[in-house]
Amino acid sequence: MRNLLRFIVLLLALSFSSNVSAAPKDINAADLVKLKKENNDLVIIDSRYGDSFTDVMIKGATHLDAAGTNMENLTKLAPSKNQPLVFYCVNEQCPASIKASIKASKLGYKNVYEYRGGIEDWKERNLPVTRIKDNN
Repeated sequence: MRNLLRFIVLLLALSFSSNVSAAPKDINAADLVKLKKENNDLVIIDSRYGDSFTDVMIKGATHLDAAGTNMENLTKLAPSKNQPLVFYCVNEQCPASIKASIKASKLGYKNVYEYRGGIEDWKERNLPVTRIKDNN
């Protein structure tokens, strides 16, 4: 049911924009690991809002919450609209990464991904993280 609701929200959001290049693609942890290995210009964006942005983030990620996902901020992180962007949040129930990835698609980014499992799934798999206090 949640997946159906997410799909409907995605379709509605994309239908209101005529300049969308492509819908964000859902990926899992294994896909993200592969993207990291294959793309030196990959940008991983932690879309969590302040109250959920605690503890750790995926190693190599940058924090930009969904509200701050706009052309000015994305251009600083990814000057080329062909650069692959991966957005993630806390877990599948967190809407921030889908909101941010839809915004990036609407802004014309062509290789947009959403890692739905989020930081919880990443940590459960013991994949590399960085303590947030180390990034400040």
